[in-house]
Amino acid sequence: MLQVAANPYVTILGKPETASSRLTMTQAFNSLGTTIAPYFGALLILSTAVKSAEEINLLNADELSAYQAAQAAAVTKSYLFLAAVYFVWQSFL
Repeated sequence: MLQVAANPYVTILGKPETASSRLTMTQAFNSLGTTIAPYFGALLILSTAVKSAEEINLLNADELSAYQAAQAAAVTKSYLFLAAVYFVWQSFL
C-alpha cells in the first residue's frame, strides 16, 4: 500500500527528467526493506521462546493449548500495534 502511494508522489517531487531515477532509488529501498523487515519482524513477533517439535510433543493438552494461545497472542499484539500506528498516521493526514 505504501509503495503504491509513494510512486506517484516520488515522480512529482522534482524535475520530470529525473523522475525515473527517483523511482529506481525508491524501488531499491523497497527491496532493501523487503529483505530486512522479516528479520526485525521475527525479533519482535517471535521474541518469546519458541519450543522445538520434541518439546511440543511432550506437552499435555492444557499446556499445548496455553502455548498455542501465547504464540497467537504474540502475533496479535504486533498486528494491533501496526493497526494503531496506521490509525494514528491516518488521523493526521
